Amino acid sequence: MAYSTDPTSSLDLEKEKFILVAKDLINILGLECEICKEEYAMPDRTPKLLPCNHTICLPCLNRIVSSQCPVCRTSYYDSNPDDLPNDFKVVSGLDAIKKAKSAFRNVCMKHNCRSLDQYCAGCMLPVCSDCVRLDHSNDANDGHVIVSMARALEDNDGRFGDIEEKCKNNMDQFNRRKDNIETVKTNLGKLKEKMLREVEDKFNEYSALLLQRKESLVASIYEKIEKREIELGNETNRHEEHNTKVKTLYNSFKAARECNDLRDMFALQKEFVNNENELVDVTFSNEKLCESFAFKPVWEERFKTDLSALGDILSKIDNQLISAE
Repeated sequence: MAYSTDPTSSLDLEKEKFILVAKDLINILGLECEICKEEYAMPDRTPKLLPCNHTICLPCLNRIVSSQCPVCRTSYYDSNPDDLPNDFKVVSGLDAIKKAKSAFRNVCMKHNCRSLDQYCAGCMLPVCSDCVRLDHSNDANDGHVIVSMARALEDNDGRFGDIEEKCKNNMDQFNRRKDNIETVKTNLGKLKEKMLREVEDKFNEYSALLLQRKESLVASIYEKIEKREIELGNETNRHEEHNTKVKTLYNSFKAARECNDLRDMFALQKEFVNNENELVDVTFSNEKLCESFAFKPVWEERFKTDLSALGDILSKIDNQLISAE
């Protein structure tokens, strides 16, 4: 992959104008979703304009069951969220900010926008000539090893690709895990209905004498299934939070590489290296995910002598829970 290292000595008037426009838009427009508080972005977090003039990102609208504005509860009928118009004022603001940010790309903000044409391998940072002279003198004893930016880009090109690939693989893993969780939740619902029928059939035979135990078992079913559903829901939330971090890193890193943003590329690489184990080196076990339940009737003499021990809801590992029927 070819990278540009052309120097940029200062900001021209057009770039300064973009910066001013972007600052004005930030003050005038809300560029964050009112629900998730995430910054709008095209196309992953498209700002959608509702009939009530509130703007909500598309992922948040897709998570809403009712066709109502989550801010003022005004109905927007049965419109598909994808069919709602984009908020072009917000989109324009995002474009202006993007252009304004480009004014600072690959220049040193600390030293008069000098070109970031060198790289400190010890600090994993792109630097300018003044940075080298003042803060990153080429002394291995201090941990500063300076190489040209062209050399750094060549040396790290494989690592950049590896980061993208690992992030993508990790996101694929979490998406598959999410699908498995949804399948288990669906099958748990079916299992609940199946066990409730089993319990109902059994206790119809035992009649009123067993009513108290029956109610206890039904309550146990609801408790155990709901507890598992809560656990699965919590795991889904944890995966979503983690996947959002990885996706944000992936998108930021990909965008930085596409626009040759040296500062962001190496900053994100450093973040990735420092957090690689937490971000992508994740393994999953289906043993806990497949924890299931079964109604086990206890027959004849035992229920006559000890009604309190009649039947139980037992945990078990059932790999069929992750199989879609």
